[in-house]
Amino acid sequence: MPRSDAKRRADNKYNLAHYTVLGCKMKIPEAEAFKKACKDAGTTPNAVFRE
Repeated sequence: MPRSDAKRRADNKYNLAHYTVLGCKMKIPEAEAFKKACKDAGTTPNAVFRE
């Protein structure tokens, strides 16, 4: 069942107040190495950032 417009607006308002997006630019080989290191360690890039 799709979300109603009111629910979507409420969710967007909450997310805007409580969350932010972090980003960074990396060269492709470095990014791939980081992703591989995370996978080898049994974690994800997001989990590493949250720590």
